[in-house]
Formats: sequence, structure tokens, C-alpha cells
Amino acid sequence: MKSLFNPEAKQEIINRIEQLSPDAQHQWGKMVVAQMLAHCNEVMKVAKGEMIQPVTLLGRIVGPFFRETLYNDVPFPKNSPTAPYFRIVNERDFNIEKQKLVSQVNEFHDLGHINMPKHNHPFFGKMTNEQWGLATYKHLNHHLEQFGS
Repeated sequence: MKSLFNPEAKQEIINRIEQLSPDAQHQWGKMVVAQMLAHCNEVMKVAKGEMIQPVTLLGRIVGPFFRETLYNDVPFPKNSPTAPYFRIVNERDFNIEKQKLVSQVNEFHDLGHINMPKHNHPFFGKMTNEQWGLATYKHLNHHLEQFGS
């Protein structure tokens, strides 16, 4: 499993983001490419500890049992549900969101294992820095594959 803390994995993700075009078509889901980029930007804020969402009641109950799905080699299911605060329903500027996401990926990577703030995932609860690196790569990979990148 790849981690966004790994320089090669980080560069791979950035290269794939850079390959996206404003007219890229989703292979599943409802978001257009600019909305997907905005969605990933919001998730990156959580991963970096910039946006704290409380752990949901459902997450407290079942999250720990499913935490491993965030960082194992099994791909996320297509059309998986998205938490309401991560749903992007309005139009977004493709170029702005793309530039932001590249910056977010670099910032996350630069935090590294040591400087990552300690915070909980809003559904899965307590996670180690290593788990954040794996989960963040897996999430970005999922959405880049959604748009053929």
C-alpha cells in the first residue's frame, strides 16, 4: 500500500492530478471533475488537521471495526456514500481547485510523519500518522481513477 508521505507516491499523485482536464468524464458517481477536486481539497484539510469534524455517533460505534478499509489494498467501492460536509454540489473552477489540490498534497507530504497534528478521523476515530498517509493516498487514488487518471 502506498503512502502520501512517500516522495514517489506523492509525485505520482501530483502527476495524475496534472493530467486531468476540465472535460474529464467520471466513470462512476455524480461529481464533475472540478467538484471532485474540491471534494478532495476538503478531505485534505481534514487529513492535515485544518478542519476538525467531530467523530459521528455511527463512527464511534462501528468506525473502529472498518478503519482497516482506509489503508488496506482493497479499493474503495465505487459510489461509496460521502459524508454531507464533503459533498460538493455547486460549480467550482477547475483550474483553481486543481492548483489547490496540488498544494494540499505537497503540504500534507511536507508535514511528514513527525509534524502531523494529532486528530481523529470524523468516522474512523483515532488514526496514526502512518494510517493518515495510507488513507490519504488511497482516497486520492480512488477519485483519480474515477476520472481515468
